[in-house]
Parts: sequence; C-alpha cells; structure tokens
Amino acid sequence: MKIKSFLLAGVFIVLSLFFAAPMNAKAANFTIDKYEVNMKVTKDNTYQIKEHIEVNFKSKSHGIYRDIPLVNDVKREDGSSNRIVARVENLDCGDEEYESSREGNNLHVRLGDEDVEITGKYEYNISYNYVMGNDVLPNEDEFYFNVIGTKAFVKENKGRYECGGYI
Repeated sequence: MKIKSFLLAGVFIVLSLFFAAPMNAKAANFTIDKYEVNMKVTKDNTYQIKEHIEVNFKSKSHGIYRDIPLVNDVKREDGSSNRIVARVENLDCGDEEYESSREGNNLHVRLGDEDVEITGKYEYNISYNYVMGNDVLPNEDEFYFNVIGTKAFVKENKGRYECGGYI
C-alpha cells in the first residue's frame, strides 16, 4: 500500500501569495472579484479542474488570459527534487471564444473575442484535465498543483479553493 503524502503547504503558500499579490494595478484594466477553483484528484494522477473567474473590466477590453503551468519543479523537505512535466487535456471554456498555445513552460489561454469589447462585470468558466503522469516516488502518491500559476494577473478580492477525490 502506498503512503500518501500531500504537499498542500505549497498550495496554500501559493494561494496566500496570490491573494496579496503586489501587481502593478496601473497595467491592468480589470479586477478579479472572485476566483474559484474546484479540483478532483483521480487515481491515475489526473486533476479534473474547474475554474470560475468573475472579472470587473474598468474599461473596454477583449478578455483575459490564463497561464497554466506545464513544468513543475518540485522541491521536497528532505532535499530531493523532481521536474514534472504535465499536460492539459479536454480544455473547455464553455461558450467563450478562446485560443491556446504553448508559451515557454505554460499553456497560454486567451479568453475573449478580438472583435467584441466588454466593460463591467463578466464571468469565465474554464475546465480541463491536468495530467501529471506516473508518480515519480516509488512508494508514495504525491500531490502538487500550483492553483493559479506563476503569474497573478491582478490582485483580486475573493478566492476559494476546493479539492477532493482519491486519497
């Protein structure tokens, strides 16, 4: 039987950094009023993720972007480390027009229509499977996920993270 180890401290640190993220507000024409992430972890090391983002555009905009990290450098308390390369499958942005491309170590998702300008409150729903591949530790299941990526696009007001599934 595998020993279960969860690196939730890293997740909470990432969340804390995001909630207090000092980003140049002058560069952003919107605020994130709500950012919710719901994740189910499956036995095959796939994370089924649903994100709900409520944005308030201060001026005309075509949409937002979401960078999903594909390369994860995991450093453990015992000093060991691994580089885990994930892949995103079944990306779905509902009725929202979107484009996705690999940019560096991220999947860059641009949400919005270049022919449509929006102002005020707007909601985005993104779902995808985040496939981590086989466990790298022989006797452990390891959970690692950077909830909001490495770039917080703007300081937001409310966030919620929920995780369940295989334990």
